Amino acid sequence: MPGIIPVHFTNGIADDFGSKIKIFLFHVLLLIITIICYLCFVCIEN
Repeated sequence: MPGIIPVHFTNGIADDFGSKIKIFLFHVLLLIITIICYLCFVCIEN
């Protein structure tokens, strides 16, 4: 897997790149936040 991945395209040409660590870390962080929010919601309901 390449070190940089195109993340934005204009007219079919990549014009912005992101590192693979940032791209995958964002989804992990989003999952953690979702789990924390779900756990807080469950605690409030009980």
